[in-house]
This record gives sequence, C-alpha cells and structure tokens, in this order.
Amino acid sequence: MISAFQIKKEEARDLFYSWLGIAFFEGEYIKLQPRLSGLASWIAGSTKPRDQQSQEFLTQNKDLILRTRKCLQEQWKTTLQVLTEFSETYEMLIKAEGPAQRFIDFLKASKDHFWTLGDRLGQLEQSVGVWEQACSNAGEEPFTYKTGHELLSVINSINGGELV
Repeated sequence: MISAFQIKKEEARDLFYSWLGIAFFEGEYIKLQPRLSGLASWIAGSTKPRDQQSQEFLTQNKDLILRTRKCLQEQWKTTLQVLTEFSETYEMLIKAEGPAQRFIDFLKASKDHFWTLGDRLGQLEQSVGVWEQACSNAGEEPFTYKTGHELLSVINSINGGELV
C-alpha cells in the first residue's frame, strides 16, 4: 500500500492513522447531524422567548444570532467539505471511476484533514452539548431573552466567535 499510494515509508504510519481517524469522524458526524440540526433550528428561531426586551437588546440579540449562525455554518461547511472529499476520492478509487491521484493527494493531506475534522467536530459537539444541557435545565419553559442570549454567546464563543 505504501508504494501503491506513493507514500514515504516514514510518513505511512501517521497518514494511515489519520485516514482511519477521518473514517471514525465520519461516523461521529453522522451521529451528531440530527442533534446539530436541532440546534440549527433553534438558532433559526423555532422557539420564542417568554419575555419582552428593549429594542436595543433585541437588535444586539439579532446580531448575535447572525454571528452565531455564521460560525456554526462555517464549522459545518468545513466538516462537510472534508468528509465529501474523503468519500468521493475513496469511491473513485474503489470503483476505478477516476484517477487514483485524487485519493492519493487526499491521503497525503490526511493529517491536516484529521486535525481539521477533530477541531470542527469537537466545537460542533460542544455547541450541541451546551444547548441540550440548557434545554434540559429549562424543561418545558421557553428561554428568556437573557438566557437565550447567554446561550448563544457561549455557542458563538465555542466556535471561534466573541463571548458577549
């Protein structure tokens, strides 16, 4: 496999480990996706807070929603790009539908892809976990604007945004 994939012998262990790690992360992403969709729906406004706030606060909250949504979209998009490339290049290799070089190139970059997926999926998983815990703590009651704003701020921060 080392010579077939044109890999330097000293890099083989790390590259194959990373490739297996990417396959693991693909499974983790599949399990996370329904929960992530729930979080995305909540952020998109599927719930209404139970209290009223000033127009200034509402404007700040709307801005935070947009920033948080953008951070999550970027994490999700990067994750899907790597996993799609992983899947497509592997399928092309197995089915001999295209040049093996695309897969070889992906494999040679697998260490970077592995770390990217670990980082992005970790942030998405933490975001979902924080949201689910907050929902569990709230029970059937909708969030207040303040509680929702604080939750959005934490999720935004987890994904590289600013804690507000």
